[in-house]
This record gives sequence, structure tokens and C-alpha cells, in this order.
Amino acid sequence: MNETRRTILARLAAFAGVIAGVRQAMAAPTGAPGSTSPTVAIIGAGAAGISAGLELARRGIPFVILEARQRVGGRTWTEAESLGLPFDQGAAWVHTYDRNPLRPLLRRRGVRTWASARDDGALFVGGKPDPEALGLFVAAEGRLMAAADAVLSRGADVPLAELAADDSWLRAYVDTIVAADLGTDAEQVSTADLMAIAEGEDRLVEGGLGSFVEMLGRDLPVRLGHAVRRIDWGGADVVLEGGFGRLRVTRCLVTVPTDLMVDGSLAFSPDLPADLADGFSGLPLGLMTKIAFRLSAPIVGFPEFAAPLGAIKSGRPAVIHLAKRAPVATVLVGGRLAR
Repeated sequence: MNETRRTILARLAAFAGVIAGVRQAMAAPTGAPGSTSPTVAIIGAGAAGISAGLELARRGIPFVILEARQRVGGRTWTEAESLGLPFDQGAAWVHTYDRNPLRPLLRRRGVRTWASARDDGALFVGGKPDPEALGLFVAAEGRLMAAADAVLSRGADVPLAELAADDSWLRAYVDTIVAADLGTDAEQVSTADLMAIAEGEDRLVEGGLGSFVEMLGRDLPVRLGHAVRRIDWGGADVVLEGGFGRLRVTRCLVTVPTDLMVDGSLAFSPDLPADLADGFSGLPLGLMTKIAFRLSAPIVGFPEFAAPLGAIKSGRPAVIHLAKRAPVATVLVGGRLAR
């Protein structure tokens, strides 16, 4: 699974909520000097929760992060047991690196990154790279942009699948980027939202993105295995309940995935306003399955990304990523095929 640019709207919505909550928390009383009682509770120790914690720590506001799992990172998770080397089971790429808020944190801590070129690809036909087929595949991107511009110029919006209904190469292109890059299906993607995605350099992180997020949270007050089941926000304070008991705080920042906001995992009293609940329901996260293979050595002189045309045109789009600095090949499958 992978949280990537494919779910950028959900990620941005969560980030906006965190920022709004942090600003409210800034104005909250910080309690008696030296007090260890948290003023703010952050639910979720994923990237958003860790980011909020770093900002509160910088401001000197007492807080605690409550995480249901037994690890930090959320949808970023680097582990080394499966392949014998660090591998990102979750999110791996730092997208639009020049504008990504992780960039200054990576540089400040001296963590090395390297460019990942999504245009360094090959399309396979009959088990061999086919430059002609790749040319037709890439040319479909221009038709997609033109069709999308035509729709948006009318002030309209349609599912991305509608733009490719009568163009087999365009449908192959759309299905591939949506399933293997957005983690969903073309019928579920807004044309307007796709066109709004910022372009920029993608980079991979030495040692894994999940390891870096875990490092960021290493000195923060994180309580693992603390699943919050109920949030009572109807009074002057916020009361959190779970298997750990009850916790009363002045402010609460909820940074869990949007799906968990509406699937009953987290109860709110009073209920969330209808517009918020509808918004979370309309921003489900993408789903990505990674199938990784440990190789005897890194593959040199081969494109970083490859896709089998036969699988794409038969409705089973997948992309293979060949790591440049590790002996690993990863098959990326998203959307309905990842469920």
C-alpha cells in the first residue's frame, strides 16, 4: 500500500485540518510551568501527526500523540525483515521535491535523496521493450491534456474514464497512471483534480521514507497502542476515550486517514457537521499493493519503470519499478486490483 500523489486531495485536506488545529492550539493556555499534563492531544502518529507534534514542540505547547498501532509512521513504513534490506512497504516517494515540506527536514538532518525519473520507462510487448508502442503510449498524454482542457474550459468536470472512452491508447495510458500512480480507478478520478496536481521532481530517500518519518517522531511524546474510540468535543474541553481510559485536553488534532473519520472506527459526540462528514466520505484514500522481489544485484542500464502492454489492455494495469540503488524490483498495482 502506498500513500502517494495519487491521494493528494485527501493528504492536502488532512494537512489543512492539521494547520487549522495547530493555529487554534497556539492560542490555548499552556498550563502551569513545568506541568506534564498535555494541553493538546494529537490522534495519529503518521506524517501529519508527527508534523503537528514538531510544530507544537517548537512552540513549547504541552501535547501527546496517541497512536493505535505499535509503530510510528502511519502509511509510511520501512521494514528490513522481508527482503533483508530497507524497503518502504508504504509511501516511498517524496513528490514535487522542490516544494515538499519534507525537503528542508531531510536536508537539515543530512539524509540523502536521489531523483526518480517517471519518464524513464519502457513498454513491453511480447516480453520485449517496444519503442513504437511506447511512443503511441506517450503520445496519448497529449490527447488527454487536450481533452481535459476542453472539458474544464466549459466549467465542467467528468470522471477521467469518460475522456478515454473511444481511444484505446488513451484508455491504456489513463488506466496505467491511475491504477499504478494514483492508487484508484479512472471512474473515480476527477478530471479537474488530476489537472490540478503539481508537477515537479520526485525523489527517493536513503534508508526509506518510513524510517525518516519514524526518526522525526523519535523524541516526541508518542503513546503507542493507544487507540482512541470516542471524542467528546461538546464541552469546554475535549475528552478522549479508548482502551487506555479517558484523557481530557483543551484541543485535539485528528490526523487519521479520511476513511477512519466516517467508517465508525472513531465516534464523535456531538456528531461531525454534515458538510465535514460528506467531505471526508468524498475523499477516500487511494489503495496500492506492492509486490517486491529481492534480486541478486541491481539491474543496470535498464529503465527505472516498465509496464506490460498486454496486462494493461486486458484490464490488469501494473507498473514495475526497478530500484537504481538496491537489488529490488517492485510491482505496483492500485485501485480495484489492489483490493
